[in-house]
Amino acid sequence: MTEKQIRQLSKAELLELLITSRRENESLRRELAEKEELLQKREIIIENAGSLAEACLSVNRVIEAAQSAADQYLENVKRMADEQSRVIKENYRDAQAQANALLTETARKCAAMEARAEKEVEEKWRQIKTRLEEFYDAHLGLRELINSSKSIF
Repeated sequence: MTEKQIRQLSKAELLELLITSRRENESLRRELAEKEELLQKREIIIENAGSLAEACLSVNRVIEAAQSAADQYLENVKRMADEQSRVIKENYRDAQAQANALLTETARKCAAMEARAEKEVEEKWRQIKTRLEEFYDAHLGLRELINSSKSIF
């Protein structure tokens, strides 16, 4: 499977790939156990044959096959773990970039809303000030009358 194909896999597909690898691992372990059992049987045959040299050669071939299978399995597990780690890091970087973009956009929108609110408040205060001045000017005579009536009493 190419690196590009692995990147395009979903989490479920990656999990399925991991499960498949685990099953393969279990299969290799069973195969190793079978080989070890076969090795034990061969040891008995070798003992019966009476040739130590032949026994060593037979055992070495079985051990080499088992070691080869174990090495291949470990290599596959390491490769898959490295790939999954890379994909996770890449996904994290993408998510972080998206989060930063959303934060920047939110800050921009908040600043725009705040600026509009400040303009609206300034406009309302200007309107209130204008009305109060008009009210004060309209009732200026009344205020002067009240002030002059206080001085009489």
